[in-house]
Amino acid sequence: MENPVPDNAETLEKGKTLFTISCVACHGPEGRGDGPLTKTTKIDPAPRNFTNADFQRLRSDGELFWVLKHGSHGTEMMRMDFFFTDDELWTLIRYIRTLGRTPGPPLK
Repeated sequence: MENPVPDNAETLEKGKTLFTISCVACHGPEGRGDGPLTKTTKIDPAPRNFTNADFQRLRSDGELFWVLKHGSHGTEMMRMDFFFTDDELWTLIRYIRTLGRTPGPPLK
């Protein structure tokens, strides 16, 4: 799946806002997987570290979209389609991509 949301400053700012209100508790403000809930709650497996270049390179936008929309079985990652539209999920992915910028594009 291709990300239909434009990769521009406005999208990234919206994505940052969505990340701040929905992801920081587990993934942390920089996306390292060290959010405040990880200090008080046993989360196993640990939240994803979005600054990991290998993770960013090996995951397509479509895969990230599926996990955000449906959750990740066997983890604490809940489905986000109850809270966000598809466009908002794609916007969130645009921002998440900025947390682990690597040389070269992610896999398609």
